[in-house]
Amino acid sequence: GKTFEGENQMRGILGGSDSTYTVIKPGGLKMDKAEGFDKLEFNQGDTFVGSVPRADVAEVAASAALDPENRGAGKTFEMYIAKSRNGLLPWYGESQYFVK
Repeated sequence: GKTFEGENQMRGILGGSDSTYTVIKPGGLKMDKAEGFDKLEFNQGDTFVGSVPRADVAEVAASAALDPENRGAGKTFEMYIAKSRNGLLPWYGESQYFVK
């Protein structure tokens, strides 16, 4: 479906080049102060969602871009505050986005 269309197009464009990428998919953005790395949860597979302060997203994005160990990891991950974790979009019921 169209859910991952942009992400897949980006992979296709960068796949044939020397460029690298890291896709960060934050949960619902909040204006709160940063909670800190130890309060965050990272996941792959689009199975969970939560909320996260913008300040934490900025810190993770900077780390993903600058950390020589993880820069351009060719990975996609979701991030959110661990205590806010919920199954992905449960309010859609039987839609394609519902995680059973």
